[in-house]
Order: sequence, then C-alpha cells, then structure tokens
Amino acid sequence: MLEMVGNDQEMADMYFEMLFSEGTNVVSQLSLKYDSDNRVTAVQQGEGADAADWYTFSFDGDKVSALNKMYEDGEPGIRAFSWVLNDGKVESSNVDFMRTVSGEVVSRPADFTWTYDAVNGQCTGVVYQSTGSNYVSFDFENGNYTADGMFEYGDAGKKNNIFGVDVAKAIAGVTTSLDDDHALACFLGYDGKASLNLPTATMFDAMSEDDPAKAVTCTQDGEGYVTVAKWGGVGMDMMGIGVKVTSETIFEFTYAE
Repeated sequence: MLEMVGNDQEMADMYFEMLFSEGTNVVSQLSLKYDSDNRVTAVQQGEGADAADWYTFSFDGDKVSALNKMYEDGEPGIRAFSWVLNDGKVESSNVDFMRTVSGEVVSRPADFTWTYDAVNGQCTGVVYQSTGSNYVSFDFENGNYTADGMFEYGDAGKKNNIFGVDVAKAIAGVTTSLDDDHALACFLGYDGKASLNLPTATMFDAMSEDDPAKAVTCTQDGEGYVTVAKWGGVGMDMMGIGVKVTSETIFEFTYAE
C-alpha cells in the first residue's frame, strides 16, 4: 500500500499504478505430503485443485533425493539435489545446479558438507567438499540467526521451540536468500535446531540501509510452535516525493498430528 505523506495524492496514485498495477495481495501455499513412515514425499505449491508438485522426495537409507518437478529445461536453476542425513540432520549434499556457461545452460553439480554449532546444534554453514571454501554461512549470535544483521532479537522473553520452524530462516528463504535445498531443509527440520528466540524486527525487503526495520510478530501454540509470523511496516520515501510503501507479509504454519 502506498501511503501519502505529502500533499500530491495524484502523484501517489500514479506511482501506485506504476509499481503495483497487478496488485499486492499475493497468497501462496506450500503443502507437505508424507508417507506411512512420516517421511516427506512431496512439497507442493498452490491450493486445492491448483496444487502441483514442486519437489518430490525418495529415500534410500540415510540418503534423501529430491527432484524439482517445476524445473524447465534450458533454464538456470536447481534441477535436483540430495542429502545424506546423520541423526536427522543434513551431513552432506549434492546439488545439480544448471548454470549458464558461454550462453548455454549446462549441469554443474557440486558436493557440500554441512557444519553445525557444537553447543546449540544449529547449522552454521555449507562448505564445498572440493575446495573447503564456504558456499554459504549462517550467522548466529547468542543462539539466534541474524543473517549478518538482517534480524533483531529485542525481547529475550520471546522463546522459540527449537524443534520447530526457524522464523528468521523462513523469512530469508522466501526472499530468495537461500537456495531451494537450504530453505527446504529449514522447513522440513533437517538443518538442526532453530534459533533460541523469535525475531522482533527484520531488514529484509528494505530498499536501503536507511529504510527502517520491519517489525516481526509471532503467534505460538501451547507447545511453543509458531503458527503465525507477520512482518511489515512503513518504508522510507525512496523517491523523495512524499510517497512511502507500507507492506505486510504473513506466514501461517499448520502442523499435522
């Protein structure tokens, strides 16, 4: 929503049409399907009759293989990945990256080792097996995922269920800061324990460092699992014409018995 903070409502309306001509109310849903052994077999996007498989999963001992059913041939992205689990956590992974090389999209698979904090059991990074260099690192402070300062934890009393969803990682996942395999490991609980606390603000979706942090509020059930997470607020006037963007994003988590 565009909020007029100056006097030129006509200018505000023009920017509203330019920036949000297709609407701002976007609803998406991920549904998880499980087998009789309570192992995920598919992650679907969409609702009801429109639901379609995004990734399908198969199991062979401690190895979990995932196939991207929405991957389109000739496009860059992740075509498939696999995890090797140890004590319910991803110990190593292989990702079939489709990369553009000299104008042609080709397969560039890579093998990774996942590292964990010895105290809190949280995933701290993913390392290339070939070189030992970091592919991605997850920054934690006092047991909470900060994403290099993108999250604030302003209330020590807001405790998270460490076996539930890490709200900060979930926010990072949907804003495309995590690859599919990392984001799905978070949602499925394969990346170790979640942050100890719940974030109170985030800088994700900020247009610059001067944009104010967006407040994060969470609703929990009786066991401390987050059922609703919201973040949003009024952004800065990037255009300098008295127009600010107000946004709100809502996550709803439904748990099966």
